[in-house]
Parts: sequence; C-alpha cells; structure tokens
Amino acid sequence: MRGYRPQVDWGGEEGPATIKVGSHNVQVGTSGWRKRCLFILLFSLLLISCVNMILTLWMLRKIALNTGAGNLQILVGGLKLQGVSKLDHDVRISKIRGQPSQDFDISGYYNISMAILKADGNFSAGYML
Repeated sequence: MRGYRPQVDWGGEEGPATIKVGSHNVQVGTSGWRKRCLFILLFSLLLISCVNMILTLWMLRKIALNTGAGNLQILVGGLKLQGVSKLDHDVRISKIRGQPSQDFDISGYYNISMAILKADGNFSAGYML
C-alpha cells in the first residue's frame, strides 16, 4: 500500500486520539490510571528537584565558600589562615607572615621540614626540625 495515509482523529475534548487503520480504530495516548501515575511521577520529580536545589543553595550559603572555609579566608593577594588549623599533606607557599604583635606558631606531629625549590622544581636547600 504505497502512499497510504491513515486517518487521525485527535479527539479534542472528548477523549484520546484515535488512528483509523483499515477497519480498526487504534487509541493513542494515555488515559485513566496511567495518566494519573504519569502526572504523579512528573510532580514527584519536580518536587525532588526543587528540594534538591533549595538544599544545595542553603548548604553553599552555610559553608560560605565565596569567602573561604572555616579559618581559611580567600583574599585578593592570597589566603589568610587564622586560629588553629590542621593541614594534611604538603603545603606549598611562597611567603609566610605573622601578625606583628602576635606569636607565630607552626607545629607538627612528626617533624617540620621546609625546602627551597628551584624554578624547575628541583631541590635546592632544606631545613628540618
């Protein structure tokens, strides 16, 4: 049947769309409990997405990542660390300054080692306590 086009009745307000194929009427679309389940699923996904977005924004506001985290603050010229903080692994810095009228204390569990590296990353000199 070359060039055959089935007749489609879109149903409008009366009900679901039907396609007439030969002497058969085939209903297209969802109705009844299937439609209700689909709407419940879509509404649930919308609700979960909204709650997720609200919790994400609340969490970002609470931890204040735009200015730093905890004792660490992000400044224009670098980082500022106030109070007692625990740092894991290596810390690479170019300059350490303390406040003029306060003590400057660095402590470690096993040792404190400082190294001077060349521009290519090779070891130049070091200090270990």
